This record gives sequence, structure tokens and C-alpha cells, in this order.
Amino acid sequence: MKRLTFFVLSCVAHFASAQVVISEGQWPEVGLTADVVASFYIEPTLGGDEPQNWDFGDVSGTSVGLLSLDVASVSPFVSAFPDAEWVMANGDNLGFYAFAPGGEFTLMGNANSVQMITVPFDDPLVQWRYPMAYGDTASDTYGVELQLLGQPYVLEGTASTEIDAHGSLAAPGGQYYPEVLRMVYDQVHVESYAGDTAVWYYHQVSYHAPDAALPVFFHEVLRVESLEGDELYYADDVAWYGNLTLGVGEAVRDPRRLSVSPNPVSRGGDVNLFIPEGGARVMDLGGRVVWKSAPDECGAVLVSTADWRQGPYLFIPETASRPVRFIVQ
Repeated sequence: MKRLTFFVLSCVAHFASAQVVISEGQWPEVGLTADVVASFYIEPTLGGDEPQNWDFGDVSGTSVGLLSLDVASVSPFVSAFPDAEWVMANGDNLGFYAFAPGGEFTLMGNANSVQMITVPFDDPLVQWRYPMAYGDTASDTYGVELQLLGQPYVLEGTASTEIDAHGSLAAPGGQYYPEVLRMVYDQVHVESYAGDTAVWYYHQVSYHAPDAALPVFFHEVLRVESLEGDELYYADDVAWYGNLTLGVGEAVRDPRRLSVSPNPVSRGGDVNLFIPEGGARVMDLGGRVVWKSAPDECGAVLVSTADWRQGPYLFIPETASRPVRFIVQ
């Protein structure tokens, strides 16, 4: 599934009273790339004071995307995020970040490289605070109100973190981390655009190790609901990063991944949907299904938007992957 994980951590270890503390570190100056590898969801253990031993060494998965990190100045969208230091790309989605004074790791806003749109937050989101230690909690609000492709767009959300456990971890691929902190991250936002509204719930449990540039393993759940509470989308998985390399190369698109083009598409025109195995459907933010693939249909399909309204849509796979948002204008 497309990784909604745009949260990257760089850390340095300090030890006090036999407990690990993770402080803000320096990310690689030349950036990095990593495969995003996912597998079936595993329920996290309960948190607590006692050290835990997490063994995910036997978990196997499939590469579902490519994450890249680079200095923000290389992005053509950097002018919309003047205070950003880093840009993180996960497929077409870009997140712009900065380390604020006092150890605050802040999301300044998002962009989409296909839609060519930017959403700089009026109220940026502080996602992490350094140093991290067991028992730490924090929360923040974030939001934006702007005109997006000629239509009013409003996003309001909250996020919270808790370092709820500590211990050791065996990661897929055989790497062992004797000291890790576990973070519980909850993010909820209400997104309104062109008269439709959806509520996005994201829950992530991630494990952070000293000197690791990224979380070494995480569990995540994404749920999207209409304003009336009807479920529009649900997905869960566990994931980790593989083939981590310094330096950012050009992201290679996996032709098997869910994709939409053109995006945005003019109302009445045809949109090219690439359907993964298992099928997919298109739904508006009001929960209405406007198109669904035939049984066993996969590959590229040309679909007319003649009977669709203007506004945002979700292209939703029936198995694996995350939904792709696109706009009919």
C-alpha cells in the first residue's frame, strides 16, 4: 500500500538511568532514498514501564513504494514553503518539514507533484518534539484555508504523540536494535473541498532507535469517513524501510501501483485508471461510488467523467495500497 508515512526521524542516543533518550540529530546532507515494504497488520503490544522484546524478524513483505528525502531547496514548490528545510516524497505526495528551535519537528504543509498544487499550512503541525524519552506526551493543532483550483478548501486537524514503551527490537531482514523507544501517533483532520467533507483518522505505532535515520518498524491504520460517519475507506498494515541509500535519485514509478492520469481531469473528459489485481472503485467525498471495476479487471482502463460532479474523488483499491486522491474540475 502507498505509504502514508511521511514522518522521518533522525536521532542520537544518550543514556540516563539505564533508559534511552533520543535527541534531534542531523539528517544526511545529501538526502536518502528507501523502499517502503509492507505486510499484513500485526496488533501492537500494550505499553508499559517494563522493557519489552519485540521480534519482527520473521515478518516478510512486499515493496509498495519509494520514499525519498532531500533538502527543500531542490523542489520546484519550495517558494510556497519558505521556512521548510526538507522535502519528503512518497510517490506523488510531498511533505515539507523544518526543525524549529527547541527540537520541534514541524510539517509546514503538503504538495502534489502530479496535480501541481501546494497546501502550505496557516497553522503548521508539530509532529515530534526532541529529546524523546519514555512517558513523554505532546499534542498540536494544524490547519489551512485557501482557494484550491478555484474552489474553497479547508483543513483542520489535531495530532498527539505518546512514548508508551521501550525495549529491544528484531527487525525484518535480521537487524537487531538493543534500545528502542515506541511512539504512538494519532492524527485526525476534517477536510472540506467544493462542498464535500471527509474525516481522516491516522493511527501509527512506530519504533525509533538511536542512530537510525528512519523509524525501524511501524504499525498503521488509516480510516476515512464521511461527515455523517459512513466509512469511505479503511486500511491497515505493518511496514518498514528497505534498501536505504544515501543520496536521492529519481523515483521510479512501479507500473503495478494504483495510478490516475491526468490529475486533475476536466469534467466530461476521460481519466486513465491503472487498476491493481483485486479491482478498485472511485468514490466521491460524500461516500457515493461513481465507478467500480468489473470482476477480475486489472491494468489500464479509460473511464469517462461525463456524469461526475466537479470536486475531489478517491480511487480506492479493493486490496492493498492506499487510495489516490484526484480532482475533476
